[in-house]
Amino acid sequence: MSIIGEAVLTASVQLLLKKLVSSELLRSPGQEKIQAELKQWERKLNAINAVLADAEEKQITNPAVKTWLVELQILAYDVEDILDEFSTKLSLESEATTSKAKRLLVNLKPPSVKFNAKMRSKIKEITKRLQEITDEKNELKLIANSEERPNKVREGRIPTTSLKEAHVYGREKDQEAIIELLLKNESNEGGLSVIPIVGIGGVGKTTLAQNGNASNSEGPRDSSDLNKLQVELKGKLLGKKFLIVLDDIWSENPNKLESLLRPFKSNSPGGKIIVTTRSDNISSMVGTRPAYPLRGLSDDDCLSIFAHHSLGREGFNGHPEYLKKIGENIVKRCKGLPLAAKTLGGLLRNNTSSYWEHVLNSKIWNLPTKEGDIMPALRLSYHYLPSYLKPCFAYCSLLPKDYEFEKEEIILLWMAQGFLQQKDSTEEQMEDLGDSYFRELQSRSFFQQSSTGSSDTSRYVMHDLINDLAQWVAGEFLLRMENVVEGDNNRERKISKNLRHLSYIGHGRCDGIKTFEAFYGVKSLSNLTYNGGLSNGVKMFEAFNDLRHLRTFLPFLPSPSIGNYLSWDILNVLPKLRRLRILSLKGYEITELSDAIGDLEHLRYLDLSDTAIEVLSNSVGRLYNLQTLKLEGCSNLKKWCEGMENLCNLRYLSFSSTFDLEGMPSKIGKLVSLRTLSEFVVGKSTDCGLKELKSLKHLRGSLRISSLENVNDAMDAKEADLSSKKNLTVLVLEWTRRAPRNERKEIEVLDMLQPCNEKLEKLTISYYGGTMFPTWLGNTSFSNLVYLEFEGCSNCTSLPSVGQLPSLKELYIQGMSAIKTVGQEFYGNCCATPFPKLEIITLKQMNEWAEWEDGELPQLRELTIIECPKLQGRLPKHLPSLKKLFIYGCDQLLVSVLSLSSDCDIDIYGCKQVEHRNTIGLSSLNPLVFSDVASHMFLINHFRQRVSEVEYVSIVGYEEATSSRHTGITSQRDVKDDFACLTKLPQALHSFSFLRSMCIANCPGLVSFSGAGLPSQLKSIRIEFSDALKSLPESWMDNTSLECLSIYKCGSLTYLARNQLPPNLKKLEIRFCDHLQNLMQEEKNTSPSSISSSFITSELPATIEYIAIEQCSNLRSLSSSGNLPKALEKIEILYCSSLVSFPVGELPSMNLVTIRIKGCEKLVAFTDNMLQLNPLQVTGSDCSRLCFFPEGRLSSANLTQLMIEIRDCSSLVAFPYGGLPFTNLTKLTIEKCGKLEVLPNRLQQLSHLRKIEISNCSSLVSFPDGGLPSTSLTELIIKNCEKLESLPNSMHNLTSLRELEVENCPGIKSFPPEDGFAPNLTSLAIRKLKIFKPLSQWGLHRLTSLEFLHIEGCPDVVSFPMEELLPASLIALEITDFPSLTCLSSPIQYLSSLKGLQFSKCPKLKSFPKKGLPLSLLALSIHQCPLLEQKCKKSRGKYWPLIAHIPRIEINNRVEDLKFLIS
Repeated sequence: MSIIGEAVLTASVQLLLKKLVSSELLRSPGQEKIQAELKQWERKLNAINAVLADAEEKQITNPAVKTWLVELQILAYDVEDILDEFSTKLSLESEATTSKAKRLLVNLKPPSVKFNAKMRSKIKEITKRLQEITDEKNELKLIANSEERPNKVREGRIPTTSLKEAHVYGREKDQEAIIELLLKNESNEGGLSVIPIVGIGGVGKTTLAQNGNASNSEGPRDSSDLNKLQVELKGKLLGKKFLIVLDDIWSENPNKLESLLRPFKSNSPGGKIIVTTRSDNISSMVGTRPAYPLRGLSDDDCLSIFAHHSLGREGFNGHPEYLKKIGENIVKRCKGLPLAAKTLGGLLRNNTSSYWEHVLNSKIWNLPTKEGDIMPALRLSYHYLPSYLKPCFAYCSLLPKDYEFEKEEIILLWMAQGFLQQKDSTEEQMEDLGDSYFRELQSRSFFQQSSTGSSDTSRYVMHDLINDLAQWVAGEFLLRMENVVEGDNNRERKISKNLRHLSYIGHGRCDGIKTFEAFYGVKSLSNLTYNGGLSNGVKMFEAFNDLRHLRTFLPFLPSPSIGNYLSWDILNVLPKLRRLRILSLKGYEITELSDAIGDLEHLRYLDLSDTAIEVLSNSVGRLYNLQTLKLEGCSNLKKWCEGMENLCNLRYLSFSSTFDLEGMPSKIGKLVSLRTLSEFVVGKSTDCGLKELKSLKHLRGSLRISSLENVNDAMDAKEADLSSKKNLTVLVLEWTRRAPRNERKEIEVLDMLQPCNEKLEKLTISYYGGTMFPTWLGNTSFSNLVYLEFEGCSNCTSLPSVGQLPSLKELYIQGMSAIKTVGQEFYGNCCATPFPKLEIITLKQMNEWAEWEDGELPQLRELTIIECPKLQGRLPKHLPSLKKLFIYGCDQLLVSVLSLSSDCDIDIYGCKQVEHRNTIGLSSLNPLVFSDVASHMFLINHFRQRVSEVEYVSIVGYEEATSSRHTGITSQRDVKDDFACLTKLPQALHSFSFLRSMCIANCPGLVSFSGAGLPSQLKSIRIEFSDALKSLPESWMDNTSLECLSIYKCGSLTYLARNQLPPNLKKLEIRFCDHLQNLMQEEKNTSPSSISSSFITSELPATIEYIAIEQCSNLRSLSSSGNLPKALEKIEILYCSSLVSFPVGELPSMNLVTIRIKGCEKLVAFTDNMLQLNPLQVTGSDCSRLCFFPEGRLSSANLTQLMIEIRDCSSLVAFPYGGLPFTNLTKLTIEKCGKLEVLPNRLQQLSHLRKIEISNCSSLVSFPDGGLPSTSLTELIIKNCEKLESLPNSMHNLTSLRELEVENCPGIKSFPPEDGFAPNLTSLAIRKLKIFKPLSQWGLHRLTSLEFLHIEGCPDVVSFPMEELLPASLIALEITDFPSLTCLSSPIQYLSSLKGLQFSKCPKLKSFPKKGLPLSLLALSIHQCPLLEQKCKKSRGKYWPLIAHIPRIEINNRVEDLKFLIS
């Protein structure tokens, strides 16, 4: 049972009373009768307000009271709407001083603010309803409370300490158990271990999973394309061990679960997955071991959580014993759920003991509950919220589960709904009030901070159970539609006629009218016919009539990058919902707005971000009450609307990333209510110049002022009056980079743009053309400034005195190419302690900078200097706090590490010299990177006694080879000759006892290494661009810790080692080593003509899991023994043009899953022993001599999966006569095998074969006589086989076949097949074939599962009888290259599931069926059909009314993948 009757009611009634008291109607002359009515409203609403607390309690057990509250809420909405209407008219009348404003007033309806009979009738109706509600109140015997419920902070409240970071209580044993399970080795499919954690909602599954492992995130990914995400994930995990957490899995669909786990099962031995779920069924379906059941916490642990959130400490020390007793009794009712304890603790924080008792004794604890209901503890947390927070929280029920939101986003929505009303006698801004409300809800655990937010932008989420709670309290006034897909039976949803707020989760790409079918006042969409057309949504609005009171239309769409479309009819309906206060079209591919948008006189919030809109409709200028206008990411927007200056209530205007939009709206200075303005683009005309900022006194937060070169008069900058805008925290002052410059004027402009120093935290000055900075820049009055940036100020010859800024933490300087000296003026000549808090300095691309005078930087933690080629001398000496030093491209600089702390990370890529001494403490230096090896290699010798904990060393020669890998910085520097003299590495490397990884790059003279071996714990070596290297030292081959060896572009390398490779090597990668002949060389030289004698007869290390050899043109064979390592999982041989054969010995049968061979022109044969592999993917491509495929019988009963891909093997003529020996073959791909005439025999016996793809085999004549496997084959693709004479026999028997695609096979002599198509096809594509039967005889209507149909190339078809041809199951239909087609000769409406329709290359097609197209259509594409294109032109074409309901319409623009678009 919901208690939504009161959710927003108390606040609504109080807001109404405030509006009535302050209403201009009460002071407006000539409205005495109306004023008397309003006074009567006020009296009755006060009486009702007095009993609301009693009604809230009684509604729990008395349904009549609940009904009364619902009726009262409806009345409150209607009264607010009428007051808004009246207030708008009166305000416009008072402001109508210009002719333009008068015209605006005339355009608004009704035309006069004098109340006509209709308005008086509305007031009379409200008065009547209000009296009825008052009478019912008396009948229900509701009692006025003399005291307010204790829901506010009171005097004598229980004190708290400041809350610490959240702590996990009572899960130590659970954490240990999960870690033990993770460390346990299990033998199962693919080595994958899936550990389910099962428990009820709120018990802490996610927290346990997060704390049971160390997180290593690469950041968020766009999840709108699951297939793309899976492919990327599979590639990332290939051959690696991993730990993945799949949190909060709900779906019990086995196919979806299998799809979810598929990327983790493929080629990833030793992988671990933790799955958290509430369902035992899910755990049994995905788990490789029994589920770990997570139980509730003990009462003691729950009490610790409760105390932490209510008192700010872990216990009740310092508080009365009776308070602890109350807490214990409350915690017992939390039933061991930490979320409940946390939420109730937040509720009781800062409240009195009597309030605690009130909560403990609440009747809500005793409400009957059933499985799936909201737990009483969470109900209480809502029930005892202050009344002003309840509507704010209830409104959040519109947010999707797991939706991450920014605080500002929610506050703007609350503001638009009128939830943020300032208290009397206070000047508190609505934005500040919203921030206070938000923080209060966060402190009560209704919101929690997301882990994906950046340092600049915090994002928040609602826990699933809190989201459920919001849904529960939302009742019938708020609705979030989820999983709405076209074709769903939405009409069964029960939508209340009282609905006021709607959000929906777009299913992706297209939202048509069926998305909103649930709201239509008709039984079914089929009743909405096109008789006379559905133009402009008139009939649709009649069906939408129940939504006429809607206040919120808020879609949440997938990523805008994939393209989302909304029906034009829906766009036309929205402006007719005249009560809308919030309208979002964010992310839809709409290009224009209806002019009727200006009729939404209640509209406060309009979001057009990420749309394709080109011109902002002038009607937007009529939205008098608009508070928020978002145009972010409207990259096509070119023009502001006229009349923007009329939006006198606009508080928020954001238009970032609108690259084609020039200048600002005319007379923007009239928008005196603006609080947030993302950017001010200085225009050249007077009415959009810089002085327009003068009247925008309330600007706050961030402001970017760009195109400052357009300032005509420096006095305009003074008139902008930035110094009075005390609420600005971030300011960017920007000139255009390559604009004509006026140096003197720019100096004056910047001097006069001095901002207010009170709250400014960040200041950026970009591309300023003056030679000097104003004195205000270093003023100590900027006491809150923490970030300062100068970019591209290339004419300035000195830096400002910023050393005296007391709070500055980060300084970023780039492109100041005229600076030659950084002297004492930088530190502040009169400053005793310069830069007292500066932690980060970045200095980039200062081409003339030569000297940096010494000075103190006591708190500096990070110093970065990049591409300052003339910088000489030394860095400042006093850097006691430095933790990170990065130097790049400073060839004249002397770097001293004498005073650096032992834990400082050092990256040096190019400097003159490094100063050091033997006693330098670098015991924990990590990482250590040096460039210019010839100059710095002595460091290793001197540091060898103090580098025991260094884990990574990079020895780099030429800069351009390392720049992208290490720093992401590109460089055009020339190769230096100094490095050619380096012939060997020092023995001191052996001293790095904790070294894990080493990279040696760009050492062209390096011939050999020291004989001392490798550090004992080294795991990875990468050697690249060292052309003199011929082999690796034998002393390395005994190293038992080395696991990864990578060699790249070492042109002289002929072999790796003489006797063996490191015994525990797991990954071997050799690329672009043209002279490599052998992996291992025999001790004794033999004849080079013998392949087998070219390699040592000993085995490769048995531990190797991955081998990759690429473009080693002299490599002829892999192993003389013929055997590959038993642990091998994947082997790739690419473009090794001398490779003749694959190993002939025994291959690993249990682990090898991928053999990829490409571009090996001399490869003649694979090995018979491939038959033993399990599972296996064989890819052979660009192997023009390959002519042999293995024969024999399957020798391994364990084979579970085999995929064979053969591409560009132009010598392959045939397969073994006996057919393929792989009974468990799952996929067969043959492409560009020009001599292949027949496919393998006995394909019908391959009972696991699921997919066959044959393409570009120009000599292929036929399929085997036996046909194809009838029970396993699901997909058959045949393309560009010109000589193929027929499709496989017995196609009608292929009951498992779902997808058939045949293209450009002109030799087929009978099509369609005589015996018909496979009966269960879901997708059929026929392109460029010779058709021997009329379409009507194909039997397509019998394919009752067919969903996707594409027919291309039917030259004789004149009409297309849809009803006779096509099954009703069809979802997408493409008709291409029908040169004689003139019409669709029968109705298409019966295709009620059709979502996509495309006509291409039908030059004579000129008409649609008279009854139009199905309402289910999401996408229509008309390409190269000139007669039809004219009739379908937007708004003007004859057929536009027939197609306006379709979200995506492409005229003369073919949709390449219609199936993907709508699937």
